[in-house]
Amino acid sequence: MFKKLKEQILTILIFSISSLILSISIYLLIPIVMKTFQIPFAIAYLGCFYFPFVGLLLTALIIYRKEGHKLTIKEISTRLRLHKLNKKSLKLLVIFFLLVGVGFLVTSLLSRLISDNIKFLAVPESFPAGLNHNKEQVPGYFFGFSMKGVWWYPVLYFIGWGFNIFGEELLFRGILLPKNEKSFGDKAWIFQGTLWGLWHIFWYWQFIPLIIFVALPLVYVVQKSKNTWVGIIIHGILNLIPLIIIISQV
Repeated sequence: MFKKLKEQILTILIFSISSLILSISIYLLIPIVMKTFQIPFAIAYLGCFYFPFVGLLLTALIIYRKEGHKLTIKEISTRLRLHKLNKKSLKLLVIFFLLVGVGFLVTSLLSRLISDNIKFLAVPESFPAGLNHNKEQVPGYFFGFSMKGVWWYPVLYFIGWGFNIFGEELLFRGILLPKNEKSFGDKAWIFQGTLWGLWHIFWYWQFIPLIIFVALPLVYVVQKSKNTWVGIIIHGILNLIPLIIIISQV
Protein backbone atom coordinates (compact mmCIF):
# COMPACT_ATOMS: atom_id res chain seq x y z
CA MET A 1 0.00 0.00 0.00
CA PHE A 2 2.77 2.45 0.95
CA LYS A 3 4.71 1.60 -2.22
CA LYS A 4 1.68 2.33 -4.39
CA LEU A 5 1.09 5.64 -2.61
CA LYS A 6 4.75 6.53 -3.06
CA GLU A 7 4.53 5.88 -6.80
CA GLN A 8 1.35 7.95 -7.08
CA ILE A 9 3.08 10.85 -5.32
CA LEU A 10 6.12 10.42 -7.59
CA THR A 11 3.90 10.66 -10.67
CA ILE A 12 2.12 13.78 -9.39
CA LEU A 13 5.44 15.43 -8.47
CA ILE A 14 7.01 14.71 -11.86
CA PHE A 15 4.02 16.10 -13.74
CA SER A 16 3.74 19.13 -11.45
CA ILE A 17 7.43 20.08 -11.37
CA SER A 18 8.01 19.62 -15.10
CA SER A 19 4.86 21.64 -15.91
CA LEU A 20 6.03 24.42 -13.59
CA ILE A 21 9.46 24.48 -15.26
CA LEU A 22 7.88 24.75 -18.72
CA SER A 23 5.56 27.52 -17.51
CA ILE A 24 8.53 29.47 -16.15
CA SER A 25 10.44 28.90 -19.40
CA ILE A 26 7.56 30.19 -21.54
CA TYR A 27 6.35 33.14 -19.51
CA LEU A 28 9.51 34.32 -17.74
CA LEU A 29 12.60 32.96 -19.48
CA ILE A 30 11.61 33.61 -23.10
CA PRO A 31 11.05 37.37 -22.52
CA ILE A 32 14.33 37.62 -20.59
CA VAL A 33 16.29 35.82 -23.33
CA MET A 34 14.65 37.95 -26.04
CA LYS A 35 15.55 41.17 -24.24
CA THR A 36 19.06 40.11 -23.18
CA PHE A 37 20.21 38.77 -26.55
CA GLN A 38 17.97 40.91 -28.75
CA ILE A 39 16.54 37.90 -30.56
CA PRO A 40 12.99 37.22 -31.82
CA PHE A 41 10.45 35.04 -30.06
CA ALA A 42 10.88 32.15 -32.51
CA ILE A 43 14.59 31.69 -31.68
CA ALA A 44 14.18 32.15 -27.92
CA TYR A 45 11.34 29.60 -28.07
CA LEU A 46 13.60 26.92 -29.53
CA GLY A 47 15.88 26.90 -26.51
CA CYS A 48 13.58 27.90 -23.68
CA PHE A 49 10.66 25.66 -24.58
CA TYR A 50 12.45 22.52 -25.75
CA PHE A 51 15.37 22.37 -23.31
CA PRO A 52 13.18 21.22 -20.35
CA PHE A 53 12.28 18.10 -22.33
CA VAL A 54 15.91 17.04 -22.07
CA GLY A 55 15.20 16.93 -18.34
CA LEU A 56 12.27 14.58 -18.93
CA LEU A 57 14.53 12.15 -20.79
CA LEU A 58 17.14 12.34 -18.05
CA THR A 59 14.45 11.76 -15.41
CA ALA A 60 13.29 8.66 -17.30
CA LEU A 61 16.89 7.40 -17.40
CA ILE A 62 17.47 8.08 -13.69
CA ILE A 63 14.31 6.23 -12.63
CA TYR A 64 15.13 3.38 -15.00
CA ARG A 65 18.61 2.98 -13.54
CA LYS A 66 17.38 3.34 -9.94
CA GLU A 67 15.08 0.41 -10.60
CA GLY A 68 18.21 -1.63 -11.31
CA HIS A 69 17.78 -2.13 -15.05
CA LYS A 70 20.66 -2.54 -17.47
CA LEU A 71 21.28 -0.29 -20.48
CA THR A 72 20.61 -2.98 -23.07
CA ILE A 73 18.16 -2.71 -25.95
CA LYS A 74 16.26 -5.79 -24.80
CA GLU A 75 15.83 -4.61 -21.21
CA ILE A 76 15.01 -1.03 -22.21
CA SER A 77 12.40 -2.29 -24.69
CA THR A 78 10.84 -4.58 -22.09
CA ARG A 79 10.70 -2.06 -19.22
CA LEU A 80 9.53 0.86 -21.36
CA ARG A 81 7.16 -1.37 -23.35
CA LEU A 82 8.75 -0.47 -26.68
CA HIS A 83 7.38 -3.55 -28.43
CA LYS A 84 6.93 -4.33 -32.10
CA LEU A 85 3.59 -3.16 -33.41
CA ASN A 86 1.39 -6.25 -33.64
CA LYS A 87 -2.04 -6.38 -35.32
CA LYS A 88 -3.82 -5.27 -32.16
CA SER A 89 -1.48 -2.29 -31.72
CA LEU A 90 -1.77 -1.29 -35.39
CA LYS A 91 -5.56 -1.49 -35.24
CA LEU A 92 -5.69 0.61 -32.09
CA LEU A 93 -3.14 3.00 -33.58
CA VAL A 94 -5.21 3.66 -36.70
CA ILE A 95 -8.55 3.95 -34.86
CA PHE A 96 -7.28 6.19 -32.11
CA PHE A 97 -5.07 8.28 -34.35
CA LEU A 98 -8.23 9.23 -36.24
CA LEU A 99 -10.08 9.89 -32.97
CA VAL A 100 -7.21 11.82 -31.37
CA GLY A 101 -6.63 13.66 -34.65
CA VAL A 102 -10.25 14.79 -34.68
CA GLY A 103 -9.96 15.55 -30.97
CA PHE A 104 -6.92 17.72 -31.71
CA LEU A 105 -8.98 19.77 -34.20
CA VAL A 106 -11.89 20.04 -31.75
CA THR A 107 -9.45 21.17 -29.04
CA SER A 108 -8.10 23.89 -31.35
CA LEU A 109 -11.60 25.18 -32.11
CA LEU A 110 -12.77 25.09 -28.49
CA SER A 111 -9.54 26.74 -27.36
CA ARG A 112 -10.27 29.69 -29.63
CA LEU A 113 -13.79 29.99 -28.23
CA ILE A 114 -12.47 29.81 -24.66
CA SER A 115 -9.74 32.37 -25.34
CA ASP A 116 -12.11 34.75 -27.12
CA ASN A 117 -14.94 34.57 -24.60
CA ILE A 118 -13.27 34.13 -21.21
CA LYS A 119 -11.12 37.17 -20.51
CA PHE A 120 -8.72 35.65 -17.96
CA LEU A 121 -8.10 32.70 -20.32
CA ALA A 122 -7.22 34.86 -23.32
CA VAL A 123 -4.03 34.09 -25.25
CA PRO A 124 -1.24 36.47 -24.12
CA GLU A 125 -1.04 39.47 -26.40
CA SER A 126 2.76 39.13 -26.47
CA PHE A 127 2.52 35.75 -28.21
CA PRO A 128 3.13 35.89 -31.99
CA ALA A 129 0.94 34.49 -34.77
CA GLY A 130 1.06 30.72 -34.61
CA LEU A 131 0.41 30.78 -30.87
CA ASN A 132 -1.97 33.72 -30.88
CA HIS A 133 -4.89 33.09 -33.25
CA ASN A 134 -5.86 36.78 -33.06
CA LYS A 135 -2.77 37.71 -35.05
CA GLU A 136 -2.55 37.18 -38.79
CA GLN A 137 -0.17 34.47 -39.99
CA VAL A 138 1.97 36.15 -42.65
CA PRO A 139 3.16 33.83 -45.48
CA GLY A 140 6.86 33.03 -45.12
CA TYR A 141 6.86 33.71 -41.38
CA PHE A 142 6.63 31.47 -38.30
CA PHE A 143 6.11 32.97 -34.86
CA GLY A 144 6.70 36.35 -36.49
CA PHE A 145 10.13 35.30 -37.79
CA SER A 146 10.99 35.20 -41.50
CA MET A 147 11.64 31.58 -42.56
CA LYS A 148 12.76 32.27 -46.11
CA GLY A 149 16.01 30.36 -46.69
CA VAL A 150 16.50 29.73 -42.95
CA TRP A 151 17.02 25.95 -43.21
CA TRP A 152 18.73 25.67 -39.84
CA TYR A 153 15.47 26.55 -38.09
CA PRO A 154 13.48 23.43 -39.09
CA VAL A 155 16.56 21.31 -38.29
CA LEU A 156 16.73 22.69 -34.74
CA TYR A 157 12.94 22.51 -34.43
CA PHE A 158 13.06 18.84 -35.43
CA ILE A 159 15.68 18.16 -32.73
CA GLY A 160 13.44 19.92 -30.21
CA TRP A 161 10.47 17.88 -31.45
CA GLY A 162 12.47 14.70 -30.78
CA PHE A 163 13.23 15.68 -27.19
CA ASN A 164 9.60 16.75 -26.75
CA ILE A 165 7.98 13.52 -27.98
CA PHE A 166 10.47 11.01 -26.59
CA GLY A 167 10.87 12.94 -23.35
CA GLU A 168 7.15 12.91 -22.63
CA GLU A 169 6.31 9.47 -23.95
CA LEU A 170 9.27 7.54 -22.51
CA LEU A 171 8.86 9.13 -19.08
CA PHE A 172 5.08 9.46 -18.82
CA ARG A 173 3.96 6.37 -20.74
CA GLY A 174 7.08 4.21 -20.67
CA ILE A 175 8.21 4.69 -17.06
CA LEU A 176 5.21 6.02 -15.13
CA LEU A 177 2.17 4.42 -16.76
CA PRO A 178 3.13 0.84 -15.74
CA LYS A 179 3.57 2.15 -12.17
CA ASN A 180 0.15 3.84 -12.35
CA GLU A 181 -1.41 0.57 -13.51
CA LYS A 182 -0.19 -1.13 -10.33
CA SER A 183 -2.17 1.43 -8.32
CA PHE A 184 -5.23 1.98 -10.50
CA GLY A 185 -5.42 -1.12 -12.69
CA ASP A 186 -7.36 -0.64 -15.92
CA LYS A 187 -8.40 2.86 -14.78
CA ALA A 188 -4.81 4.15 -14.77
CA TRP A 189 -5.44 5.98 -18.06
CA ILE A 190 -7.95 8.23 -16.28
CA PHE A 191 -5.43 9.14 -13.57
CA GLN A 192 -2.55 9.81 -15.93
CA GLY A 193 -4.64 11.25 -18.77
CA THR A 194 -6.09 13.85 -16.42
CA LEU A 195 -2.66 14.67 -15.00
CA TRP A 196 -1.16 14.95 -18.48
CA GLY A 197 -3.95 17.28 -19.57
CA LEU A 198 -3.47 19.45 -16.47
CA TRP A 199 0.26 19.33 -17.16
CA HIS A 200 -0.46 21.50 -20.23
CA ILE A 201 -1.61 24.34 -17.96
CA PHE A 202 1.07 26.52 -19.62
CA TRP A 203 -1.32 26.57 -22.62
CA TYR A 204 -4.07 27.47 -20.15
CA TRP A 205 -6.66 28.48 -22.79
CA GLN A 206 -6.74 24.96 -24.21
CA PHE A 207 -5.90 22.48 -21.45
CA ILE A 208 -9.53 21.70 -20.53
CA PRO A 209 -10.61 20.46 -24.00
CA LEU A 210 -7.17 18.92 -24.39
CA ILE A 211 -7.79 16.67 -21.36
CA ILE A 212 -11.06 15.40 -22.82
CA PHE A 213 -10.28 15.12 -26.53
CA VAL A 214 -6.54 14.35 -26.65
CA ALA A 215 -4.90 13.40 -23.34
CA LEU A 216 -7.41 10.83 -22.07
CA PRO A 217 -7.86 9.05 -25.44
CA LEU A 218 -4.10 8.89 -26.09
CA VAL A 219 -3.23 7.48 -22.67
CA TYR A 220 -6.13 5.03 -22.96
CA VAL A 221 -4.88 3.57 -26.24
CA VAL A 222 -1.30 3.29 -24.95
CA GLN A 223 -2.53 1.42 -21.87
CA LYS A 224 -4.86 -0.75 -23.95
CA SER A 225 -2.09 -1.71 -26.39
CA LYS A 226 0.60 -2.00 -23.67
CA ASN A 227 2.90 -0.44 -26.26
CA THR A 228 4.63 2.94 -25.78
CA TRP A 229 5.31 3.19 -29.53
CA VAL A 230 1.61 3.81 -30.05
CA GLY A 231 1.81 7.00 -27.97
CA ILE A 232 5.08 8.05 -29.60
CA ILE A 233 3.61 7.71 -33.10
CA ILE A 234 0.29 9.47 -32.39
CA HIS A 235 1.86 12.25 -30.31
CA GLY A 236 4.75 12.60 -32.75
CA ILE A 237 2.54 12.99 -35.84
CA LEU A 238 0.30 15.56 -34.15
CA ASN A 239 3.31 17.63 -33.07
CA LEU A 240 4.87 17.43 -36.54
CA ILE A 241 2.20 19.78 -37.92
CA PRO A 242 4.11 22.98 -36.95
CA LEU A 243 7.32 21.54 -38.48
CA ILE A 244 5.52 20.89 -41.76
CA ILE A 245 4.28 24.49 -41.71
CA ILE A 246 7.83 25.75 -41.02
CA ILE A 247 9.33 23.73 -43.90
CA SER A 248 6.63 25.03 -46.26
CA GLN A 249 7.55 28.60 -45.22
CA VAL A 250 11.30 28.05 -45.73
